[in-house]
Amino acid sequence: MEKMIMVEEEKMKKYNDACLLMKSNDIQLLRSAQGYFEELGDYLDSANKAEECNKKTLVQLTELEKNRKLMRWNIGIICASLVVILMILSLFIGTMIYRNKYYRRFTETDPVPSNIETQLNEE
Repeated sequence: MEKMIMVEEEKMKKYNDACLLMKSNDIQLLRSAQGYFEELGDYLDSANKAEECNKKTLVQLTELEKNRKLMRWNIGIICASLVVILMILSLFIGTMIYRNKYYRRFTETDPVPSNIETQLNEE
């Protein structure tokens, strides 16, 4: 008799633990709860709870996959936008440097003329 009561208490404890795990939205915990309910078999409404855990797990997996696809899409858009911005910026800066007359004069001529001594002596 005591052994039956102990078995009943163990089943009740396992059932309660599985119910607590079932409240979570974590896929691992939902699978654990489903396993506990399947171990219990026909105890109380374990079969229905196991099916409910399975459905909840599938919903979580589809949401997770949808979020992953959305994240990849967002990362792709951000990377493409950055590439376009950097290309436009490099074109703009390159054009500005090329057209800058002071920059061109500085690069085309010697910044310190070789005849500076004669120019200074003439003054």
